[in-house]
Amino acid sequence: PVYFFGLLSIVSEFVRNLDLCVRGQHFVYHVVTFGTITGQSHYMMGKALRKKGLNLDGRYIVKMVDTYTLMFDLSDEEKCEKVMKDAEVCIDRVIEKVVNRVRGDFDNRKIPHWLAFPYTYCNRKKSTAPFVVLGRCIRCGACAKKCPMGAIEMRDNRPIWIKEQCLQCLGCLHRCRYSLFSMGKRQSNMVSSSIRG
Repeated sequence: PVYFFGLLSIVSEFVRNLDLCVRGQHFVYHVVTFGTITGQSHYMMGKALRKKGLNLDGRYIVKMVDTYTLMFDLSDEEKCEKVMKDAEVCIDRVIEKVVNRVRGDFDNRKIPHWLAFPYTYCNRKKSTAPFVVLGRCIRCGACAKKCPMGAIEMRDNRPIWIKEQCLQCLGCLHRCRYSLFSMGKRQSNMVSSSIRG
């Protein structure tokens, strides 16, 4: 997923830690999902892969619902459903290109590097302080299990943020079955049930 116009720091870290033995010919491709724009995510992935001796042959995109609820209202389920149906068609096209090893840059939603860089650099980690669990929490623990940063822990059957910073990927909000999280004044009940993972 595109995050603040670039790659999630955990994705960059994953590529950085890859131990690859590059031999022969390869077809290397990168698919990003995005809600509004792709920023410079392909550029960042290409740069990371070059350090591993690989070139990025195919750059593909799939538009999905923008789930950053601090900026986008996801309460229109019909609109969200349409975006997801269009995404399914796009995914089939991407698969066809990958199978046929179609090379090229198919990203028509990127922005200049100079514009994307400040966002990707400044938003690597943010404070967990604004996150609040509402009183109706059913203590299922889904938020803690799915947090990619391990920033949430269940204590006394309640989710507690144990780190001062996280990615603010909002996975905890989106995975809460009963919309019992809030982040400041913006609550997770704007997340359509049709897109919860």
